Amino acid sequence: MAKRRKKKEQVSWEGLLIVGILYFVWNPIYQSTGSGYIAVGVSIFVGALILCTYLLILRAINCKRNERLKDSGILAVDKMTGEQFERYLSQVYKSM
Repeated sequence: MAKRRKKKEQVSWEGLLIVGILYFVWNPIYQSTGSGYIAVGVSIFVGALILCTYLLILRAINCKRNERLKDSGILAVDKMTGEQFERYLSQVYKSM
C-alpha cells in the first residue's frame, strides 16, 4: 500500500495580523483619552469591521472559485487532481 503524502502546514498569519492592527488602533486612542474602556470599545469595533471584511472577501473568492469549477469542461476535469475533482462533484451535486 502506498504511503500518503502529508499536506504542507500553512502558517496562519490572520490572527497575528488582527492582534497587531487592534494594538495599533488601541494604543493611540488610549494615549489620547487615557481611558481603557473607550480604547477597548473602539478596538473591538474596528476588529469586528476587519473580520467582517475579511470574511466577505473570502466568501466572494469562494463563490467565484465554485462558479468557475462548476463551469469546467471535460478537458479541465481530466486535468484536475483528486481533491479538485471531489470539489467539482460536490458543486455539480449541489446544483442539481
